[in-house]
Amino acid sequence: GSGIFRRAVSHFLCTQAVRTGNTHQLEQIGTLLLCDDVEVRVAILTWITQDHGCKEERVGHWMLKLLLNNLQRVLEEEPSLELLKNWLEAIVFLQENQWELESVSIPEGLAQQEHCIEILLCKMEVSNYGPVLQSLVLRTVSLLLAESCQAISLALLERWVTLLKNFIHPTSSEVMRLGAATSLVQAGVKVISCSLTASLEHASLTVRAVHLYKEN
Repeated sequence: GSGIFRRAVSHFLCTQAVRTGNTHQLEQIGTLLLCDDVEVRVAILTWITQDHGCKEERVGHWMLKLLLNNLQRVLEEEPSLELLKNWLEAIVFLQENQWELESVSIPEGLAQQEHCIEILLCKMEVSNYGPVLQSLVLRTVSLLLAESCQAISLALLERWVTLLKNFIHPTSSEVMRLGAATSLVQAGVKVISCSLTASLEHASLTVRAVHLYKEN
């Protein structure tokens, strides 16, 4: 009934905004993504992953920037698993279709980036998520790390490496191993490069990260 209608209207508004390229209409989509109606928010997020219009460079970068810059706000809402999964899925989808991620897409301010990474890592460590959501969380963390690893604390980097190692373990599901492999491609080289130019405290992190490549 009303849920189907709201989803249909949300998809129509998104399609129109992308078709016309109207900045005001795109901003309205951004407002809807932060509204109180979870069904509308999920409808827009699923539209992002299903509509070819978001693969267009300008729209894709705009959407990715919007999702990343509001990631902290969403995480602090303690969102439903459905909303969290769709939000992260949209980020991963857009990142995969933007071959050269602009630094402007990453949340502005190191504190915000670190806070997002901290929350996501905590969710991975204490929540009993399924393999698909775990993989999405890890890949989002890796996306953030790839753009800011030189300024991220050693403790957070160590936790990221530990999670990767657990994911790569032969007993993990195929989805989790694939998520770990993709995350390693996203951020592994940059983390190692940052560690090599950092203090001696990062030496063990460098060794652990290199071993991940061998295990993978």
